[in-house]
Amino acid sequence: RYLSEIRRNTDIKLGTATGRTLRSYGDKEKKYHLNEIMNFLILNDGCDIYDNDNGSHHEYEFLNYQQARAVCLIFNQWEFANVIFIGDTSMYAEKYTEELKDTMARQGIDHFLEVSEEMSGKVKRCVVVFDRNRQEEVRRIRQDNPVRGVRYLFSEGHLLDVLPEGVSKRIALEKYLHDNGDDWENVMFFGDGENDMELIEKSGIGVAMKNAPETVKAVRDQITQQDCDNEGCIRFLMDREDLWKQ
Repeated sequence: RYLSEIRRNTDIKLGTATGRTLRSYGDKEKKYHLNEIMNFLILNDGCDIYDNDNGSHHEYEFLNYQQARAVCLIFNQWEFANVIFIGDTSMYAEKYTEELKDTMARQGIDHFLEVSEEMSGKVKRCVVVFDRNRQEEVRRIRQDNPVRGVRYLFSEGHLLDVLPEGVSKRIALEKYLHDNGDDWENVMFFGDGENDMELIEKSGIGVAMKNAPETVKAVRDQITQQDCDNEGCIRFLMDREDLWKQ
C-alpha cells in the first residue's frame, strides 16, 4: 500500500532486481499485483529488463553450452554441490535431489531434464546449490577454477550465481537508467546479497538490509533496522522520508 501511494503521488520510479525467472516472478505479481506498483523489472540476475511503462523487453545473451558444461565439470564432482539451470518452464541438472525438488517447487517448475546442448537458449539462470556450511569451500573452488567469460557471485547462504561477464543486475539497471535519461545519483537501492554490492556502491543512496552479510554492509550508506522478512525496505522508507522525498 505504501509503495502504491509513492507510485500514484510522486514521479519516483519503482523497480525490482531479482534472480527470479519471469514465471516465478509472475506468481508473486498475481498475488500482490506488483505490476501496478513496479515501473520496471530486472529478472534472471540481469538477463532480462522489462519496462512496464512502455512495454519493452531487453534480453542479454546467457551462457553458451561450453561454458555451462565447464561449470558442471568443476562443481558436480563435489557431493555437496549441484549445478542447476533454470528456465521459465524447465530445470536442468545432472543430480536430481530432494533439495532440487524444493527449488523447482519454489520456481513454479515441474519439468526436470538432464544437462544437454538442447537447453541452449531455454535457460537464463545458473546457480550452484550447496550445503550452507560449505560456503568457504565453494569460494575456494570458484577461485581455483576460473571459466573464460564467466563470473560468480553469492546471492544467498547456499547459492552461487553463475553469470556471463556481460550480465549483471548493475549492468541491467545502468541500461534502464540510460534509456530513461537518469543516472545513479538519483537511485536508492536496497540489497542483502553479494550480487547486490555493485548496485549498493553505485547508487546515490545504497542501503544494506539488516540480514545482509558484513561484506555487503561494508559498502552501504545506510542499514535498515528490520530484515527482509519484516518489512525492512518499507519501514526504512517510512522512517527516512527525509532521504528521498526531496
